[in-house]
Amino acid sequence: MRFTNYNFFDPYYDKTYEQIEVPADLTQSPEDTILNYFSILREAENTEGRSCGTIGEAHIPYPLAYNFLSKVYQKRLSYEEYVHLFAGVGHIS
Repeated sequence: MRFTNYNFFDPYYDKTYEQIEVPADLTQSPEDTILNYFSILREAENTEGRSCGTIGEAHIPYPLAYNFLSKVYQKRLSYEEYVHLFAGVGHIS
């Protein structure tokens, strides 16, 4: 898994979800897809200012994680709604 690399999220810092494509090596098999999706979410937090500082990579992982969803499902669930699903979440394990 690539998430042991502290620089993994660097390419996504200044990108919106529309500008991100999930790297093919993260979805080589159904198992890889699920493990990598939740590994990315594990690094996200959405405490909306209820903590001192940030946990993990703050909101940076959400645009990448959102792109694991199919385009059909994205039409039903906007990016904003997706991020709101994690409101109050400081860490996923």
